[in-house]
Amino acid sequence: MLRNGVEIGRSAIRLDDNDLEVHVLTLAEDDEGRPHWLYAGLPGRDGDDGRELDAETLGRLHAPTAFYDLVQQAMRPGDTILITPASVGPTTCGQQLTIMDALNGSTTGR
Repeated sequence: MLRNGVEIGRSAIRLDDNDLEVHVLTLAEDDEGRPHWLYAGLPGRDGDDGRELDAETLGRLHAPTAFYDLVQQAMRPGDTILITPASVGPTTCGQQLTIMDALNGSTTGR
């Protein structure tokens, strides 16, 4: 879990359907101030951008209870969760890695 680009939480999770895709979700609030998660559009999955995480998908997610409880207490609008099948741990941390990047008006790299 990231806040302002800084990791504030980490845990192994399991999805019932063995989803091998990378997902990025951002916490938002609806018009009545209730929290809900929105997908960020990633390359090849642009249709996900802004789509709300539905209860069925959330029900397939399994995380340790202690982590879930801490996330519930700590989460704030704008926080981001990265879900990836890649191994992320002490031996893979500290290396620079771009997960998402925004292009500023050009797709040619010039």
